[in-house]
Amino acid sequence: GKTPVGNRWAGDVAEFQKSARTDPTSLMEAKRNSFLRGSLNQIIPWVLEQSRRKAFDVPAEYLPGEGLAFRQKTSAVLDLFNEKDLQKLLERKVTGFMEFYSPSCGACKKFAPSYESAARKAETFTLARMDCSTAEGERSCNKHGVDKYPTVLYMANGRLEKYPGGPGRDQLLEFLEAQSSPLVEEVQTLEVAQALAVTKPVLLWSGAETFSEVLEVAESFRQQVKVAKVAKALEEPENLRLIWPRSSGKSDVLYDQTGKFSKDELSLWLAEQLVRSAPIPAEQTSPVLTVVGANFRQVLYAPLARGQHVMLKVYAPWCGHCKKLAPIYEDFAQKMQDEGRDLVLAELDGEANGIPFDGFDYTGFPSIFYLSPKSAEIQKVQARSLDSLQRFVQKMQIPSSKASQSKPSMESLLSQFRSEEPPSVQTSPVLTVVLRNFIEVVFHQRRHCILMLHDKKCPHCKQMMPQLDAFAKELSDDVFVAKMDGKLNDLPVSGFKVKGYPTLFFIEAGQKEPSFQQIGSNALHAMRRFMEGKGLLRRQVKAEL
Repeated sequence: GKTPVGNRWAGDVAEFQKSARTDPTSLMEAKRNSFLRGSLNQIIPWVLEQSRRKAFDVPAEYLPGEGLAFRQKTSAVLDLFNEKDLQKLLERKVTGFMEFYSPSCGACKKFAPSYESAARKAETFTLARMDCSTAEGERSCNKHGVDKYPTVLYMANGRLEKYPGGPGRDQLLEFLEAQSSPLVEEVQTLEVAQALAVTKPVLLWSGAETFSEVLEVAESFRQQVKVAKVAKALEEPENLRLIWPRSSGKSDVLYDQTGKFSKDELSLWLAEQLVRSAPIPAEQTSPVLTVVGANFRQVLYAPLARGQHVMLKVYAPWCGHCKKLAPIYEDFAQKMQDEGRDLVLAELDGEANGIPFDGFDYTGFPSIFYLSPKSAEIQKVQARSLDSLQRFVQKMQIPSSKASQSKPSMESLLSQFRSEEPPSVQTSPVLTVVLRNFIEVVFHQRRHCILMLHDKKCPHCKQMMPQLDAFAKELSDDVFVAKMDGKLNDLPVSGFKVKGYPTLFFIEAGQKEPSFQQIGSNALHAMRRFMEGKGLLRRQVKAEL
């Protein structure tokens, strides 16, 4: 009589009903006698009957005192062994699930009873699986982008699609039932449509002209809503409303975008109505705004449309890493506010809220996302410390609305970026450059500059350093050589994009961008050939060459 818990219970739980007996004279004696003489002999045949109905071959009858042998029946799940098997199954256009698993996977072992039980219950559907630990299975898993076990995909119409539901038997069966049921139900009145909203809300359409767009959108929300259609308009020629079950306590919502029955508008409207959401906060006083599913567009996308940048932290109340990040994120938001950055900082409880927009994919907490008004890309932020968050803002060049009206000095601009201290004395033929003296040294008015960007941990850089000193002595007086540590200095200067180390740039006298660039272990050899072509090597070196 236990209640099913988690994924460990695969099927229904049956409870043994004892037969009525006369009142005993002694409670202890009655319990002992009832178990040894009566209940045990009744329980064993009952267990056999229950097992016979489920997944075991059992003896036809039980004789008291004899042993019992249980043997599991053949699995109801269809085993596939390679991609060819899978394609043959898809060609049959079956409806069901496809599981990719590994025998050594603990989560797969926990999921197996639920999947097996669902396969036995879903007689009109096909539930299949493939072992990804075999060579053939691994190739098939890779083809379908399987990156974790178990992965369950939905099969229908010869295609595999992502299964968005849970791992329980009932969840699997409910998904299949909803997907295979007719999408639209004809109704005559609004009252009939309201009566359909028992466990799910009903999307009621009245009209005919653009029903195809409504139907296409509703198909992607099949698991969350029922769809009803009235041929004759209830109030207007085209009318769409979402009817909530009375038990939800929510009021019906009328789609108010008259004449705008586009798929994008409808999808977003429906997603916002159905998204899981905590209550909208009454007021916002913190520098970190609280976002919930219901106000997601208002809090984040409205500022984005006004040209502001946005950062969103998704957290869980129980997450230890989230608790550690919370004061850092709060301080960061306050600092951005003090600097007048055009940046909205927000946070969302990922346990209590869904996100009605695509692109916010995360597998753990906390997760931070960055949105720019100049790009549709949603970027994931790895920074977790105050310094690294500030450096991210600098890297993204998020402007400040409190910037001084007067032209800022170069020193104040460069102070926002990472830089080593400039060297006090330069004795090497190769000058050391840092960000603070970059413009002063590299952008020379009368001499050309060869600049090497390096990393102290790079083996090619270490090997090239003595060769660079020798190369500096080969050049004419019109050229000088400099080097800068690209890991310890930011370089927010146009044209100096570094994809690896070492990277050599040639900057002509009086110019602000490089005209020649080489990367890798052969960069110095290529630069020497380039200098030779421009006639910038000393005469004796040319003769030797």
